[in-house]
Amino acid sequence: MANKNDNKKIVLDGPTAKRVEAYAKAYTRIHDVDKERLSNLVLRAKGENRSMRQFAEQIGTTPSTLSRLINMQTGTANDELIYKIAENADPESGVTLDDLMNAHGKSRSQKDLYNQLSLLAELSIQLIDESLIKLGYWSHIREYEPYNKMFDYSIETNALGTENGLWLFDLKVFRVSNNVQSANTIVVRNMLNRVFSNFYLHSDSFDRYSIIVGTRLEFEQLRRELIKYQIKDSFSIILVNGREVVEEFVVANEKNNKVVFERGNINE
Repeated sequence: MANKNDNKKIVLDGPTAKRVEAYAKAYTRIHDVDKERLSNLVLRAKGENRSMRQFAEQIGTTPSTLSRLINMQTGTANDELIYKIAENADPESGVTLDDLMNAHGKSRSQKDLYNQLSLLAELSIQLIDESLIKLGYWSHIREYEPYNKMFDYSIETNALGTENGLWLFDLKVFRVSNNVQSANTIVVRNMLNRVFSNFYLHSDSFDRYSIIVGTRLEFEQLRRELIKYQIKDSFSIILVNGREVVEEFVVANEKNNKVVFERGNINE
């Protein structure tokens, strides 16, 4: 039975709350939580001369909350907890707020966003190609077209129901927050407006256009918006987590609603 104090909320004084709010706005999620790295950092931050209970009391949370982070039994932590861990970290540990936020999946560096996009490009091409073949389809990665600003790469495949179907892929890393839904909606809609302006201009030249993202948060924000749509041509979003193609969501359309990458079917 769970301890009633396990969900104890961290209470911040006014100035600290403002600093946390400022940090939350400065940091952007660029990948999912690295549970192993976060676990190691929290353990280092505690240090050797404090018990878990002492560390938790200084932070203003419960020992069980920290234990779940260290034992990788929780999916994430809120920004307030991350900030308080950094603020109370053992000075000898070398653990910084940037370290903890990065393990938490966030960064305040624009360079990190570009690096994440480059990594996503490098991994996703291979993973999409390998996953199509694993599912029993043939796949051919077309030569990169540097002059084409509409998409990042394309694959010829029979996965879409035609013998020589052309599938276009567009990689996206964008700024979304766990907490500010209204701001996320604006970001997503602005991005989709840019995507669809190109999509409709060239929709006769391909069989499907897909946005690829690297975090569950980005995927769910897009799905939440796109589930309202009914369009003419085949369009989807795909989640790639760095090790595998996780899931595809196909927007309701008149052309082809087939889901190629169904959740759980790729590694069976």
